[in-house]
Amino acid sequence: MLHICRVDLWPCIAALLFSPSPSVSHMCSRTHLPTALMKMPEGNGVQETSTVFVTLLYPNIAKDHFGNTGTWTLIYNQGFEVTLSHRKWLVKFDYDRATHKSFCGKGIPGWTHDTLIRQWFCFSAQKIGYTPSLNIVPIAADNQHLGNRFAAPTTKALKELVNQLPKEFDWRSPPGGESVVTSVRDQLECGSCYAFASAAALESRIRI
Repeated sequence: MLHICRVDLWPCIAALLFSPSPSVSHMCSRTHLPTALMKMPEGNGVQETSTVFVTLLYPNIAKDHFGNTGTWTLIYNQGFEVTLSHRKWLVKFDYDRATHKSFCGKGIPGWTHDTLIRQWFCFSAQKIGYTPSLNIVPIAADNQHLGNRFAAPTTKALKELVNQLPKEFDWRSPPGGESVVTSVRDQLECGSCYAFASAAALESRIRI
């Protein structure tokens, strides 16, 4: 599954942390952890249910609401990982399994663990942003004051070239009559969407 998501859409994250029960562990991962790992450690200062607020800053700085500083890294456009206060959080973007529509402001329930990989918690994450008018991208603000811009007139030579092009074109039904687009494959649990896409692109190139 190829998600079209960008981490800069997550200026701030709210991560809900809780001790996983058998039903919750199924939501968190299809890989069930040993029962000993799923128990909330005692005396670690973390409540049974708690919320951690994390802000992602340029270029790879992560800060929580306690003032602790860590790092974050993008995992293609599938999600991102935050390392903060001796703990790793892996956030994978959520999506609709039927329509494959990506929900870039919400993460799939997953696991977080300390850097020693001993204390495991189940968590869910979602984006909480600032008021849009208070968080305008500089280039967007500039464009608001540039006024209307007009394209240069189309030359006669360019019009002649355009007239030589077909009114419509589809690689699935090219003039030759044979589609060069390979059939859609189900990668199941492989998790190698880029490999599947690369193979399909190479197949189409050879057919062309």
